[in-house]
Order: sequence, then C-alpha cells, then structure tokens
Amino acid sequence: MRDKIDKMKEDVREFVTGSNTDNDLRARLHADHEDVGNLIDRMISAKDESMRSELCARVVFLLTAHARAEEEVVYGFLHQRAIDRGDLNEAMRDHREIDRCLDQLKTCSVADPKFVEYCRGLKEAVTHHVHDEENTFLPQAEKDIGQERLAALIPQFNQRKSELMTQALRAVERGWQAGQGAQTGAMGQGVQSQGGTDGLSMGFEEHPSQAK
Repeated sequence: MRDKIDKMKEDVREFVTGSNTDNDLRARLHADHEDVGNLIDRMISAKDESMRSELCARVVFLLTAHARAEEEVVYGFLHQRAIDRGDLNEAMRDHREIDRCLDQLKTCSVADPKFVEYCRGLKEAVTHHVHDEENTFLPQAEKDIGQERLAALIPQFNQRKSELMTQALRAVERGWQAGQGAQTGAMGQGVQSQGGTDGLSMGFEEHPSQAK
C-alpha cells in the first residue's frame, strides 16, 4: 500500500510543479522506481515459470544498473557536498540489502517454493528504500543543493546506467554462449528462455531523457 501512496504523491508533485524526467532528478529516479515496482509485482503474480524467469532477468538487469549508476553519479556527487551523511549512509545500506535480495533470486529456481518469498522480500526492501529516498533524502538534497544542480546529473546518470546495462548483457551473453549461463537459478533461466540476450526484452519503456 505504501508504494501506491508514494507513487500517487510523486505523480501529483510532478503534475503540480511541471517536473519530468528531463528536468527533475527525483522524477527521473522515480520513473525507474516505478518500472522496477511493476516488474516485481508481475514477477510475484506470474504462474508460468518461463515468465517468472524472464521477469527476474529484467528486474536484476534494471535494478542493478539503476543502483550502481545512482551510487556512482548521484550519491558520489552528494558525498562531496555538505549534506546529512546519515541519510546517505542509510541509502547505501538499503542498496546492500537490495543486492542481498537480488543474490537470493539469481540463485533460486523459479520452481522453488521460496522464489515468491524472495520476490516479496525484494519488494519490501525496494519499497522501503524508495519511500525514504523520494520522501526524505532527495527532498532534503534539493533544499540543500538546489533542484537545478541535481537535475544537471540526469544525463550523466542516464549514460552510466546505459553503460552498465550493456556491460551486464555482454557478460551474460558470454557466459550463456559458453554454456555457463547460470543454468540453475532464475537469472540464467530467464536468459535461456529468451534464446540468449539478443531476444531478452528488458520490459521497461525508454524515458525521454534516455533517448538523447
């Protein structure tokens, strides 16, 4: 329920202020958060094992690239500024918890009864992080540093995220072609079910700011 309330609040904020993924960092990150949330919900409700595997691969690729780009570009920038380091450290701890949940999914067969349990654990970790980031961390950073200065990070964030996605896909492709494509675990099953990474649809829309 909290994730739906947060989404509604952010949608209203963007409508009232005219913010979008091109001119507002919080809106840009929210767009990824929404994509991930939708994919996780679909993964939890999926009954078909091949669909679960495909959705798991999408979630891992998108969420990992988003988190690493956010850490390098956004958190790295904020670390050098006079902001509350407690909030920044908390955000990093949230990311490590999300990484732990992703590791569980990557090594768990979609046929395992624990798979859905792990999906729900990931959803809880992501929802907690998104709530704190969008309602406390980023609004405070906007007050301390300025919305325009944060918005200037959007192109760099998009570029780094794209680079990380490409690197991850190539790594999985090499492993898959070598017959090492994580044949146990949902991640490898998702890639294999799509016939390798060439056929892997990532399952999220390209945002306008990424298309530039």
